[in-house]
Amino acid sequence: MIGAGSFDHARAHVEAMIETGEPFDAVVGAIAESRLPEDEEAALWLVAWSLDDRREDARRRPRLRAV
Repeated sequence: MIGAGSFDHARAHVEAMIETGEPFDAVVGAIAESRLPEDEEAALWLVAWSLDDRREDARRRPRLRAV
């Protein structure tokens, strides 16, 4: 749970959750349970979505192999 606090703290928590591979549903749930203003929750959701999207892109990217 993110908890009430500063937006910067909440953003760092969301970034850490994505970085450690937490399921996206868990990240969204943590954002929903935060007691931040609605606009800050929306901003956190966008941060999570954009970071998760990059992680998906990295998984789809072909891996280079030594020849």
